[in-house]
Parts: sequence; C-alpha cells; structure tokens
Amino acid sequence: MPLNTYKFTLAILAALMVTLPATFAAPVTPAFEQDLDKIDDVNPYVIKAVIVDGYKLIPRSQVKAVIKTKPGDFYHRKDMEQDLKAIYNLGYYSPENLHVEAHTTSAGMVINIHVKENPLFKSIAFEGNKIEPTAKLEELFKEQLLKPQSSTQLATAIKKINEMYKAQGYLLVSCALQKDDPSGKIVLKIDEGTIKEIQITCPSEEQKSIVDSALTLKAGDVYNEKKMAADLKIAFKLGKFDNLEREVEKDKSGGYIVHIISLPKEKVQKTAAAPILKQAKAKSTLPVLNKLIHSPLYKNIKAN
Repeated sequence: MPLNTYKFTLAILAALMVTLPATFAAPVTPAFEQDLDKIDDVNPYVIKAVIVDGYKLIPRSQVKAVIKTKPGDFYHRKDMEQDLKAIYNLGYYSPENLHVEAHTTSAGMVINIHVKENPLFKSIAFEGNKIEPTAKLEELFKEQLLKPQSSTQLATAIKKINEMYKAQGYLLVSCALQKDDPSGKIVLKIDEGTIKEIQITCPSEEQKSIVDSALTLKAGDVYNEKKMAADLKIAFKLGKFDNLEREVEKDKSGGYIVHIISLPKEKVQKTAAAPILKQAKAKSTLPVLNKLIHSPLYKNIKAN
C-alpha cells in the first residue's frame, strides 16, 4: 500500500472540540450594540450613576464588580462597550437579553443596564461515558447547579473532562452538549473514542501475527495512547521490524479505525531523510514508532 495512504492526518483538535448549544451562541450584532448606537457619545457627558437591574440569582455586586465605568467619569462608548462585554463574559446572560440605555439630567448622564439571566441549571446527565463514572463527572458541575446556566463555566467544566481523559491516554475523547432543555436539564454526550476496527499492514504474515499478539487493545475498546504505545513497543523489541507506525482515522459513520503499519526496509531507506515525527496539518497527531517512540505521553522511550 502506498506510503501516502498512511499520512498522519488524525485531527485530534476536532475530537477535543467543546461544542456549546445554540442558545449560547452569540449573535453577530449583540442587542447592546444597537442600544449604544442610540446614546450620544459626541458631547462630553459626565456620568452621574450606573444602575443595573434584572438580576435575580446572581448578586448585583458580582455584576457591578466587572463594570469599570464609574460615576464622575466621562461617557465613552468604547468603555461602556467593554463593560457590557465583561458582563456577558460572566456567562449568565445571552447577548440578546443584555441591554443598555441612558438619559441625561442637569447633574449628568444616568446609565441603566438591563440584564435577564439564562434559564436555571437544575440538573445534568451524561451519555456515552464508560471510562469515567457519572458521579465523578457530576462533581465538575456541582458548583453550577441551581444557578443561571453559564456558557463560560460550562465550557470550563467540559474542558476539564477532556483533560481528565487525555491525562489517562484517551486522546480521542470529544464532549458536546446533546440537549439544553428549557426545564433546566443539560445532557452532555461523550464520545470516548471506541475502536471500530484495527487494520495491520506488514511485509510478512509473521510480522502481522506478532503485532496482533502484542495488541491488548481490540475492536470495541476505547482507544488509549498509552496502551497502544506500550503494545507496539513490545512488538518492536522482538527485532522483526525496521519500523512501526500507526494512524487513527474517523470514518464517515463516526467509527475510529486504527492502522498499524510496518514498511518494507527499502521504502524506509528511501524516506530516511524525513523526520521521525511526521507533522500533520492538525496541531496534534499520533506519533511514529521508529527506533524511538515519540509521543506527547512518552519522551524518547527506547524501543530496544
């Protein structure tokens, strides 16, 4: 099979992507941008007061803490815009429910900021997790319960789930919000990266048998980088291989196919000038095994 068939094109970035529900997607033009267009920012008005209303569960003090504009300041649109973005970045408010208006008095400008909190976060459920128990995952969200849903905190917790899996070698995990129910229930779907098929390509049947015997990972298991590296190291140490490589790809059905390849010696020599760790377009890729095991999880582990 041609060498270019086995280019390392695993897009792990896509597998690790955090996907938030449509309700958290900011519109191109937030509502407060249109509100700001209506406020006179040509005349140098002195701000008399900044008033926030509409908060329920989130303390007023928490919102006020991110507002830099203070009474006595001159009004500048760019400053107020930064304040409104800071409020939005708290994660508890959608842009379409964040408004601002101002009116002038003889004593100065009064700014009113109106917020409307996101729906209450009442419960969370998980689908697809087998490696990590549900109770452990729930711990990452317990501080968010019975508060307005926060896109910021939700994304942070999902990122921690990814990191939890990656630290154990489960590099293919991906998390996405399956459902954001108006009743307050959030359903998180976890794709742990189950192996659909393992394909072994070697110059001889003996080599293929060695690799097959060394593999502890089988179809139906969740792909683990640490286990795969350890298995292939065992096979390589038998001295029957000039090289061992592996690639993981995701097929159209969403299944993961693991390719394990040993190239004939003459093909290895022709490509000897190429770096041992081949770089793919993605920022992260599964490593090549050739003399040394190069991996984000293993630094220069000798194969013999």
